[in-house]
Amino acid sequence: MIQSMTGFGKAEGEVNFGSVEITIQSVNNRFFAVRCHLPELLQDYQLAIEKHLKKRLKRGSIAINIRVKTDEQPQIKINFEIAQFYATQISQLLSELNTDEFLISEQGGELNNFFIRPDMSVGELLNLPLVVEQQENTHRIDEKTFAEILELIDAAIAELKKMRIEEGQTIYEDFEMRLAKMQKTTEFIEKRKDEMLTTYQQKLKTRLNDLLVDATPAIKEADLARELAIYAERSDITEEILRLQHHIKQFYTTTKTADETLSEVGRKLDFITQEMLREVNTIASKTASVQISSAAVELKTEIEKLKEQAQNVL
Repeated sequence: MIQSMTGFGKAEGEVNFGSVEITIQSVNNRFFAVRCHLPELLQDYQLAIEKHLKKRLKRGSIAINIRVKTDEQPQIKINFEIAQFYATQISQLLSELNTDEFLISEQGGELNNFFIRPDMSVGELLNLPLVVEQQENTHRIDEKTFAEILELIDAAIAELKKMRIEEGQTIYEDFEMRLAKMQKTTEFIEKRKDEMLTTYQQKLKTRLNDLLVDATPAIKEADLARELAIYAERSDITEEILRLQHHIKQFYTTTKTADETLSEVGRKLDFITQEMLREVNTIASKTASVQISSAAVELKTEIEKLKEQAQNVL
């Protein structure tokens, strides 16, 4: 059964340093494209993760997001030298100005009511630049831990593939409906193609007789037969109908037997729809029948819808 390229999967699990949450989303794309949103711990493994995804998902635009929550407490360091420097500079500033409140800023030529107090709190001091430093995470990803993360990625992929299969079933049902409609329309054209020649024969004979009503001799049956033979050859759509019916069957067979062992099913379906359009356009250009022309328009409409859906098939 065919699969859609649209899907979503999620997996969560525990590793030696905390918990990992993985989400994977895919949408249609002619090729394989991946966007990785990884924590700093996994930056060195981005290429390996991309290869892992490509091997299992083959085609589509993939976005993977990995969140890591470590059991390590945040590590911070207070830079006492910088804090002391700020305190000394503020104290010196207040001493030189010799005031408890003073204006410190002037913007656009207008004074602002913004003041610095001499009694700065510890919290305010800690918020000054470079006073508090964040320490790097000490955790490292070893091969065993990375293997566990890959297992979680596979679990998310399994969820995504499940959704792809469900979406694929919906697309398949739409294909079935449209192919059945196309088959009926093609059979209608096939029945009308012989009538088209008979109608042309009658119109041609009537027109020629009207033109030659006062002329002698009257039109010969041999001349009429020769003209009809030329018209029949130019307007014959038998081969186009046969090829179109073959393409309809080929499209249906491809969607019904598609599985993960078949590669680029969507591209094959897209190619078949192009061949379908080629045959229908030829039929439309050869026919003088209003009924067949109208049926050809209906076929083109259905083929365009098949083509649109096929672009989302894996």
